[in-house]
Amino acid sequence: MSIQERVRETFGSGESGRLLRADDRLELIGVLAGVFVVLVGLGTLVGMPWAHHSSIAITLGRVVGTLGTIAVGLGIVWLTRTAQ
Repeated sequence: MSIQERVRETFGSGESGRLLRADDRLELIGVLAGVFVVLVGLGTLVGMPWAHHSSIAITLGRVVGTLGTIAVGLGIVWLTRTAQ
C-alpha cells in the first residue's frame, strides 16, 4: 500500500482530504526560504550594525543592506505565493 493510499484511507475524501491537497509541492520550501531570509535580516538589524563603526558611510551601507535583505526575503515569499 502506497503512502497516498494510506492517507486517503485515513482521511477519506471529505473536508479533511482537501486539507492535504497541494497544487505545488515546493511552495512550502519557497515560503520557508523567504521567511528564513527575512529572519536573518531582522537578526542583523537587531544586532545593531550601526554600533560597530564610526564611519557614517559604512553604517548607512549596512543598514540599507539589511533592509534590502528583508525586502528580498519578502519578495521571495510573495513570488512563491503568487506564482502559478
